[in-house]
Amino acid sequence: MSDLSGPKKGVDLSLQDLSGKDLSRANLRRANLRGANLRGANLRGANLRRANLRGADLTGAILKRARCQLANFKGASLTSADLSGANLEGAIFDEDVANYLRSNGFQLKSSKDPKPIVSEEDSPGDSQL
Repeated sequence: MSDLSGPKKGVDLSLQDLSGKDLSRANLRRANLRGANLRGANLRGANLRRANLRGADLTGAILKRARCQLANFKGASLTSADLSGANLEGAIFDEDVANYLRSNGFQLKSSKDPKPIVSEEDSPGDSQL
């Protein structure tokens, strides 16, 4: 696999198996990670701003201090993921995932809208949590 720590932007890693990979401090800004397997991956300090993580499996992933502003987490599994210190401003989540994150102390607010940014088209029972 190529080095992801450099200035790459918009890389397509959709449906890739990145489970357990060390992607700490990787620049994945605008990356397409749709449906990617990121189970147990280390994304500590990674730049995931505007990344598409729709349907990605982030079970047990480490996202400490990751920059996830405006990232799309719709349909993603975040079970046991470590999001401590992650910047989730403006990120898009399913309603039940957003509720789970809020209940664990995360502030899911955009700078323009006082309400959390969540998907409204999925029913609450569709979560991966």
